[in-house]
Amino acid sequence: MIALRERAAGSGRGIGRMAVSVLAFGFSLWAIAGAGQGAVFWGFLLLIAGLPVYVAMRWRGREESPAETAGE
Repeated sequence: MIALRERAAGSGRGIGRMAVSVLAFGFSLWAIAGAGQGAVFWGFLLLIAGLPVYVAMRWRGREESPAETAGE
């Protein structure tokens, strides 16, 4: 998305970044597929297990006002 925005803005570097992004995405898919079904399954479960922690941290961050965190 960033590469497309830069390209629309007239920057020539966007095409190179987009190519690197596409290659990196392809490599990531290849690495995930090569890791095996068990590794992907357990990785997904660990990712899902971390969601309640993330939500709790975000919820807690909203309860604190900027004045409280500035005084610490």
